[in-house]
Amino acid sequence: MKKVILILLVGLLWCNISYAMGYKISLLEKNEYGIVFKITIPWEGDPFKWKNTFRKTRETSIQHCNTYNKDTYVFWSQYEGKYARDKEGKFYDHKFGVEHPFFGIIQDLKYATVGPTPIRARYFCAENAQEAYGYLERYDDLFKKKFKTRMHMQSMLYSKINDDPFNFKNLDDTDATLNVSGDKAKKTIKKKSAIKKSSIEEFKEICTGLGLTHGTSGYVDCVLKLKSDEEKMIMESQRLESEEGIAEDKQEFEEEKYTVEQKEKKRKKLVKNTNNAESDKEKQV
Repeated sequence: MKKVILILLVGLLWCNISYAMGYKISLLEKNEYGIVFKITIPWEGDPFKWKNTFRKTRETSIQHCNTYNKDTYVFWSQYEGKYARDKEGKFYDHKFGVEHPFFGIIQDLKYATVGPTPIRARYFCAENAQEAYGYLERYDDLFKKKFKTRMHMQSMLYSKINDDPFNFKNLDDTDATLNVSGDKAKKTIKKKSAIKKSSIEEFKEICTGLGLTHGTSGYVDCVLKLKSDEEKMIMESQRLESEEGIAEDKQEFEEEKYTVEQKEKKRKKLVKNTNNAESDKEKQV
């Protein structure tokens, strides 16, 4: 009995420690191009705590970029998943493992689709959005640790968090058209990859914005590098979408299986109750 009580106490203590460690923000990497954070979360996320956690990462990012006299930028995209926000940048009121993800605006993050594994969030220090986008494209060259984003490249947005972290804009600086309904995502709708490749002219504009002179070897290398990095990001995005599709199909299968088992259980119970009722009636006769 004492052993059982001890196990229960240890379990409760571990749960409390795990929850207390939730939402812990760690600095993963920083340099003149930006800053990356690692955030741990408990099993059941509290949207209010998510809000405060990400607010702290934004404030820290702004302070970091200010040391280089640069603004702070973060990228977003619209899709179905964890950490979805509405048009005003507010988290939807749901918890992990309780409700399905919502379709909304999601920050440039690295995270697993299942479980409370640590997530990573990155911010870029730049003088303008195009420069920040250039750093995003060249991330693996500028930072030591890899970052497999879950952004959907076809719906990429950005915000300058010094001014307003939730003033979402397209990469061409026009106001973003947000298709956020606030409804739970429908599993019957299958996502289709619609990634639009950038043109060489767009790469040239980015390299020119970085201060490189047209025709120089550095300029040519920049254009080629952006093209190569984009192709890698497209392949990675397609791979992640494929993994998400497999996970969704597996979840659907488990739910369907569970439903069948429940129906069978109810059917057996109904048959049993019916037989018992008939047996009681025969006894009465």
